[in-house]
Amino acid sequence: MARLPSLNSLRAFEAVARLGSVSLAGGELSVTPSAVSRHIKELEADLGVAILERNGRGVRLTVAGKSLRDNLYPAFTMINNAVVRTRRNPRTKRIVVMVAPVFAKCWLFPRLGC
Repeated sequence: MARLPSLNSLRAFEAVARLGSVSLAGGELSVTPSAVSRHIKELEADLGVAILERNGRGVRLTVAGKSLRDNLYPAFTMINNAVVRTRRNPRTKRIVVMVAPVFAKCWLFPRLGC
């Protein structure tokens, strides 16, 4: 199996490709637009092909970028769905109960096994 590029670089590219903006992608990923650009350049260097055309303040996908986007989208969708299913696991649901501290210490906690 070939060595994969950095997952952070792939995530940054996928966000830019989906949102059409380096700034919006940075906001979604909680990183600066500069960091997103750095990840894209790293990915382009790793792949040996340009995936974005930079024009003024915007970006446009190249043919290779469109192909990569079309192949990455289903993979990221599968990962997202797996995370959502895991988070919905009924055993991980919590219930919040507000009671007086004395009641919690003397009656509730002993019955919960705390």
